Amino acid sequence: MMPIVSPSLTNILVGIAGLSLIGYTLVKSRTNQQFLVLGTMVTLVAAFTFTLSPSAFALQSVRGFAVTTILGVLVGITITRPAFAKILEQIQ
Repeated sequence: MMPIVSPSLTNILVGIAGLSLIGYTLVKSRTNQQFLVLGTMVTLVAAFTFTLSPSAFALQSVRGFAVTTILGVLVGITITRPAFAKILEQIQ
């Protein structure tokens, strides 16, 4: 859901991850070269999608859904799951 809320920030983070893979491969000479290829591909995809900025109107209609989903998952993990665990402990 984060790419829907902030696509440019997500592209930047993906590009950083790709550059990190490239750097890891170059520093650790004993690693497989597939990390170098993967890092290069990820960086190129991030750069390409960063140039394609989606329209604000197209994202605005879906952004509320993304924020609601993120909040629902956070509430479910932090509040509902521990409360349900306490209820199950008292039942048994």
